[in-house]
Amino acid sequence: MRKLAFILFSILILSSCGPTAIHSENMEIEGDWTYQDKLESTITVSDTLINYDLALKLNHSKEFGFQNIYLDIQTVFPDGKKVSKPLSLQVATSAGIWNGKCNSKDCEIVFSLQDNFKFKDLGDHQFTIGQYSREDKLEGINSVELLLFETESRK
Repeated sequence: MRKLAFILFSILILSSCGPTAIHSENMEIEGDWTYQDKLESTITVSDTLINYDLALKLNHSKEFGFQNIYLDIQTVFPDGKKVSKPLSLQVATSAGIWNGKCNSKDCEIVFSLQDNFKFKDLGDHQFTIGQYSREDKLEGINSVELLLFETESRK
């Protein structure tokens, strides 16, 4: 009976795990995050037939003083073309309740940047992430992680 319970528990734990990122780069931020402090991550694409999901995981302290964070994400494609996109990401509700998972001092939230898409070109895609808020020095951001997942569908 114990063995059956252990097997069922193991299956439950393993099936509850989400998809595994095929690219994950955690970029730590030491101290204040200024406009000049750009975070960079390169994703090498070797298959343009696979569908992907791109996400950003933000880790911030509970002392972060804002309801949202403004980011500017620039992508440089293998052919040299650059695309820049400013984003506003909600880290708390209007009532001041943190979105995401929090412990006694930090919160972590995952934002979907793009779902179920295909890369058009093989090669290195460079992502540069900068803070784009009204404050030159942004306090309370611990790290940013860029995540890439393969999706189930192939088209």
